[in-house]
Amino acid sequence: MPRKHGVRPVEASSRACHVRFNRLSVLYNICFTLKLVLTPLFAYLTEPFPWAIPPPFDPAWNATNEADFSAATATYLQSIYNNRTLSPSTVCHRDVATNSHAIRMRRLLPPSETDCIKYLVHLPAAGQYGAGMRRLVCTFLAQSDRAHVPWYHCEHVHMLGLPTGDACVWFEQSSVSHEPDEFMVYHAFLIWENPVLSWCKLAFRCALAAYILRVVWRRYYTHYTVLVNNLTAHPIRDDRSIDSVEVVMGDPTYLVLSNPFVLLVMIVDMWLGISYVAIAAARASQYEDWMSFALGCVYNARFVWAGYMMMWMLSRAAKRRGLEGSFAPVDPAHLGVLAYLYAGPIVLLLARTTMMVMYHRLWDLLVPTSALESHIETLPGCVLLSMTMAVVPVVASTTWGLWHHHRRIFCAAARREKSFKCLRDYCPRRYNDLKSRLVLTLALRNVTYDVRFVGGALYKLIARRPCIRRMPLFSHRGADCCIVAYRADSTVALELRLVLLGCLDLRPPNSIAHSVRCRPSGAASPFGVLSTSPCTLCQKRSSDPNVWLRLHPGANKCKWVLYPNEDANDKVSLYPSKK
Repeated sequence: MPRKHGVRPVEASSRACHVRFNRLSVLYNICFTLKLVLTPLFAYLTEPFPWAIPPPFDPAWNATNEADFSAATATYLQSIYNNRTLSPSTVCHRDVATNSHAIRMRRLLPPSETDCIKYLVHLPAAGQYGAGMRRLVCTFLAQSDRAHVPWYHCEHVHMLGLPTGDACVWFEQSSVSHEPDEFMVYHAFLIWENPVLSWCKLAFRCALAAYILRVVWRRYYTHYTVLVNNLTAHPIRDDRSIDSVEVVMGDPTYLVLSNPFVLLVMIVDMWLGISYVAIAAARASQYEDWMSFALGCVYNARFVWAGYMMMWMLSRAAKRRGLEGSFAPVDPAHLGVLAYLYAGPIVLLLARTTMMVMYHRLWDLLVPTSALESHIETLPGCVLLSMTMAVVPVVASTTWGLWHHHRRIFCAAARREKSFKCLRDYCPRRYNDLKSRLVLTLALRNVTYDVRFVGGALYKLIARRPCIRRMPLFSHRGADCCIVAYRADSTVALELRLVLLGCLDLRPPNSIAHSVRCRPSGAASPFGVLSTSPCTLCQKRSSDPNVWLRLHPGANKCKWVLYPNEDANDKVSLYPSKK
C-alpha cells in the first residue's frame, strides 16, 4: 500500500492566531537589504562623486605629434608626483585635485641587462604597460650610458575606442641612496572623465539601486505579507493549544544575485569605471602599502558580479543538460565576502609574475600597428580579467561537490547517520549558510533542539533529486523562512522550515519523473505543501507512477511551501476538514 503524506484533516477553528515577526531577523534583513540596494553606490569608495571631479585639463592640448604629447604629459605628472612632493615612504598616492593616481617603487636596475622581463615584473603596475612603455623599459635596462636614452614614455588609454585617460611611466634617480643604479620608478594615470558622463553614471546607479529594491520586494518580502495573513486566518492546527506564531525571516540575497538582469547591469557598471579599475589594479599589484592594497582589494571585489553571471549561465546549461548533480550550490553571500579576499591576490599574481605577458599582448590586440607605441585598448584584457575572476566560483562549486562525493564514498562516519542526527542536520540553525546560522542561533536561542522540527527533509529530497534546484550553482538555504509555534504558556510546540517556491524547479525535467500541482477541495493551508506520496485530499487523483512529487498550493497563492517529514510520528495537520 502506498504511504499517505502527513496532512490529516482536523476541525477548523474560528479563533485567530497571533502572528509576529522575530525582531532580530527583521533588523538583520534591514541591514542586508540596505547592503544589497546600496551595492551599486559602493563604487564611490574609490571613485569621486560627480561634484568632486575637477574640470578637465589636457596638458598636451597643443601637442602636434606623439613625442610632444608624451613630453607634455610626463612633465605635468612629474610636477605632481616626485621626490619633493611625496614623502620617501609613499608608494601609492591619489591626487584628487587632478583626478590622477601614481604608484612608485624603488628598484635597483643594473646596466646592460638583456633579460627585460626579469625586471619588468618588479616595476609598478607593469601589467598595464603598452608596447611603448615596454620598449622604454627594455631600452633603459639594456643601456650602460642611460644619460642618452629617454627616461619617460606616455600612452593614451582607450576602452572601445573611447579615451579614458593617459598613462605615463618614468624613471627618477633615487634621492635616498647613492647607488648609481638605484632608481625610483613611477607609473601615473591621469583620468579623463566627462562631468556629464559622471552625473549619468550616478543616475544610472541610483536607478539600479531602486530596481534592486523592487526585485527584493516583489520576489521576496511581498510573500511574507501573504504568509502572515494566511497564518492569521488559517492557523496551524497541529496542536489546539498553539496560541501564537513567530516568523523568522530569511536572507533575500539569493533572489537578487540569481537575477540575470541585475548581474548584467552590474557588470556593465563595473566597466563604465574602467579607469578606476586600473587604479584599483595598480594598488593591488603591490604589497608595500597595505592600506592601498586593501582599497584595491575592495574595489576589485566588484569582479564577483562576473562570477555570479558565470554561475547563472552554468546553472542554465546544467538544467538543460540534466547535470544538476555535477555541481554543489555555493552561497552567493559567502562568495561576495570571499571576493574581498581572493580578488586582490589574483591581481597581485597576474601583475607580479610572467603571467602579465598575456595581458601585454591583449593591450596591443586591437590597436593599429602605426599606433602601438602610443595607444592601449583595454577591452580584450578586461574580458580576460573578468573571465579569470568568474572561474573562481565555478572552481569552488565543483571542488565542494567533489569533497562531498569523496565523503559519501570513503568516509565511514558519513555513512553512519542516525535518524535523529540526519534530521537535525537539516535544521536551519545547522544546515544553512554561515551568516544565517549565526542569526538563527541568536533569534532562536530560546528554542531547544528537542522541539519537534518539520520541513528540513526537503534538502534530503534535493540531495536525491538535484533537478529540484532551480539554480544548481546557487545555494538558496539562506532564503528559507522559519516558523515557531508557541503554546499559551509561551513554550515552543513546533518549528517549521519553509522554502520559497521560486527557489525550486517543479517543472517536468523529463518523461520519467515529474511533478504535478494538486488542487485541494474545500481545504485552506497557510502555505503550500509538497509530498512524494499519493494524496487523499486532492480533486486530482493521479495513479501515474511517473508522478513522484505533488504540490498542494497554499491559500491566496502563497509561495511558501513545506515538505513534511516522512516519519509517521512527525506529522503536521495543516488543512481543516472539508465542508
